[in-house]
Amino acid sequence: MEKLSYEYAHGDLIEDRQTYFYSDFKGEDFLESWETSRAEVLTSLPVPVAAPSVQSDINEKYFEGEHNNYKATDIYITESLLEHLLYALTDKGERQKETEEKSLSVLNALVKRFEVSKRIYQSYDVNLHANDKAEYHDLGLYIRFAEVCEKAYEKYMRLPFLNVLLKTIDTLCALHLRLDSSQKGRLAYLIQSERKHIERLSKKCGVSKL
Repeated sequence: MEKLSYEYAHGDLIEDRQTYFYSDFKGEDFLESWETSRAEVLTSLPVPVAAPSVQSDINEKYFEGEHNNYKATDIYITESLLEHLLYALTDKGERQKETEEKSLSVLNALVKRFEVSKRIYQSYDVNLHANDKAEYHDLGLYIRFAEVCEKAYEKYMRLPFLNVLLKTIDTLCALHLRLDSSQKGRLAYLIQSERKHIERLSKKCGVSKL
């Protein structure tokens, strides 16, 4: 019998976006095809490198400050936004509960935007609509977004984070030849983390393929 092919990590997925609509249920064979696809990409990647620590100065009250008074002129610069979200997911600092809740609310909204667009834009307004819909080609932002989602799933174990992590890694695997050497190492680490999460979930659900 011909092996099932994993069809979601091929092509220029930030231009010709994968919709995932009406995907057929293919059971354990699908997991095996996903694992094979990821393994093939890993063979062309360098040694895995963990996500770098949070960059730049981080204000623990970022989501409560003047930046987010919901004025029409306010924007989120995505690079900075992702750093603040990653910081909020760590155990560092004495964050107030409402600050963490606000950051999680922003991350949930960004996850929903990605589910619709399958793109990460360079900046967003306060409602997380893209400021410039032509600015979505920075693969470094996709890497960092995946690292944020991986950390969020590890902390909260909520499936929407894992779902978006899988889809972001699909995009990065399809475009891995465009990554620089550092980004390739981070992708390798993300693939390993993704597999760890899928293995744990599979065991919980009684799936034996992994």
